[in-house]
Amino acid sequence: MANPSPGNSITLRVAAPSSFTATSELAAAVAAAGAAVTALDVTESHHDTLVVDVTCNTTDEAHADRIKDSLNALDGVTVQHVSDRTFL
Repeated sequence: MANPSPGNSITLRVAAPSSFTATSELAAAVAAAGAAVTALDVTESHHDTLVVDVTCNTTDEAHADRIKDSLNALDGVTVQHVSDRTFL
């Protein structure tokens, strides 16, 4: 597999259940899918839900789809939006 590159950077807006480990679990899922996490930004924090922008370097569009799928597979997590450097 090719190495993740900043030229293939994406940002995923993710809703996740609030917990002490929420951001760690998101980062671990992205890393397990082979991407390089470059930023985690909590954009909303509520009693029961966090909204987090996860930015990572990928290898290509198919890799980005796998990352989205790995996040959606986490219990209670929903990817709300995916953007890349060109189409924010």
